Amino acid sequence: MKRIVLALVAFCAFFYAQAQTDQGTVLLSGGIGFAGSGIRTETFTGDSLTTDDGPTTTEINFYAMPGFFVADYMALGLGLGYTSESAKSVTAPNTSLKLTTSMFQISPTLRYYAEMDRELFFLGQLQLGLGFGSVNTETTTGSTTVTNTDKLNMFTFGITPGFSYMFSETVSFEMMFGFIGYEQVAIKTDLPKEGEYTKDITSGFGLQASLSDLRFGISIHL
Repeated sequence: MKRIVLALVAFCAFFYAQAQTDQGTVLLSGGIGFAGSGIRTETFTGDSLTTDDGPTTTEINFYAMPGFFVADYMALGLGLGYTSESAKSVTAPNTSLKLTTSMFQISPTLRYYAEMDRELFFLGQLQLGLGFGSVNTETTTGSTTVTNTDKLNMFTFGITPGFSYMFSETVSFEMMFGFIGYEQVAIKTDLPKEGEYTKDITSGFGLQASLSDLRFGISIHL
């Protein structure tokens, strides 16, 4: 009798995990990421201590991804996101520089769930990202502020790893971190003469792993 009960428990546990990631399940995922940093320099000479504040950076991002399990443990989705990053520094006495980057992102996504335990899954998310936005530069000298706005475009292709913990058959908690792949960022600056511009293009392949690449979210499985 004891063996029968244990077998039924094991079967129910398998069905519980499978029901959340089986073919035909609708996936609604969303989350937020936040990071901030700052630099401060302290100089002690004689009996005096001087403190200078360095650059400060703040970044926040939101994302949402509706999707559909096209096979067991494999979901196809469309990611939609928004990122805002602000960096401020003092470049000279009475002069400060503030850079504000705003970007919308669209990311077709293929996500695979590797079962580690009854409720815990490792995620591997392959994504193609397209970003559109602007870079706003504010230079303040005294009471005078000069503002310039450049256009921003981004292209990414790579893998984001993470984990998913199933609270129930329909709700899971997600943690995504880092990025492994290719990224290209283009910043376009219009010149005074109409139709003329300069464009800075930065591209590279590698691993990104910082606090700004850490995101937490909730997913609904229907």
